Amino acid sequence: MKRHDETSTDSENSHSLDLPHNLQHLSITSNPSLELPQPHSPDQPYTYLRYEDVVSHYFDKQSPLAADTLVWVLTSKGPNKPPDLFNRARVVGDAEEGGRIVVRYPKGSTYRVRRCNLIPVLEAGVTTTDRIVLVTPETPSYRKLCVVHTNVHETFLEIGCDFGPCVDRVRRALTEVAVPKRSTDAEKEKETDVVVDASTNTTNHTPESTPIPPAETTTQRISCLGIDKSPTSLEIARKKYPQTYFSLEDAITEDGVQQLRTLCRDTLVHSDSNGRNASLGPNVVAVDINGNRELPAVLACLTQIIRPKKDTVHLGVDWELPRLIIVKSRSLYQAMGGGDEIPNHKSRGCQ
Repeated sequence: MKRHDETSTDSENSHSLDLPHNLQHLSITSNPSLELPQPHSPDQPYTYLRYEDVVSHYFDKQSPLAADTLVWVLTSKGPNKPPDLFNRARVVGDAEEGGRIVVRYPKGSTYRVRRCNLIPVLEAGVTTTDRIVLVTPETPSYRKLCVVHTNVHETFLEIGCDFGPCVDRVRRALTEVAVPKRSTDAEKEKETDVVVDASTNTTNHTPESTPIPPAETTTQRISCLGIDKSPTSLEIARKKYPQTYFSLEDAITEDGVQQLRTLCRDTLVHSDSNGRNASLGPNVVAVDINGNRELPAVLACLTQIIRPKKDTVHLGVDWELPRLIIVKSRSLYQAMGGGDEIPNHKSRGCQ
């Protein structure tokens, strides 16, 4: 896969919100005084992680990746340029001499890849059943996290999509990039691509020549949704990415979030082995309400997602908590122990 204008004003006064009664402390960061939003039920809390800690937390950083691990393969774009996402693959077996790992691409071909050019995926129900919040301070890693960890058949919502590049790239990764089957599944039936042809009636999106209509007039089911409070930004996004669905929404206020939940129920659809099914909420939510937004505003947005009011939202009926939330916020990243110096994204991949 080789592939501003006006500042967002979401909850400009949210720094004055009385947040602590809506927050529950989870001692997962190096900052013991930081209170992070958690669901009302303590049965399955969210694990908050800085983005660079995913591998060490869920994968053994010192050992080869286990067989059948789903990965994205990176490809070089030239000297002094960050590597790009190329294709999904599955690890076939142990690393060979020289440290290269054999991976299998969706169509069955195998290739030896250096470990540093593989990004393991948080595969739903396979890697972990944890609910997770990943936090990054920078745009390149934020967009890459969204593409890498949103699984085929899942639904995706971006809050603060701006001009739309991130949500469009996720949509393309879900509809244009195949996922290889696990070895146990491949033994049962012939390997086939999961990739969806945008020209057929099985796609979640309209053909390329037909722009998606505004949210209020469509009855179509989709897998990716981008929202923003800026009409100007959304106008540009719709022109640049006519295949991607955008809507003017507010993800901070109670009324705005209630409307957003209704929109998600009415438009999002996920796919499984039994076919397409309506969704009570996105599986993956990405939050980018400006990377330098004050911390209370970011926590207020997370609270609306993770801890909706009991008297207005019934989990399992009106809303499902997402399995993964990806946040771009320098203030939250630093509060969780991230350094003041923003990591150099160009150093990712092999040197």
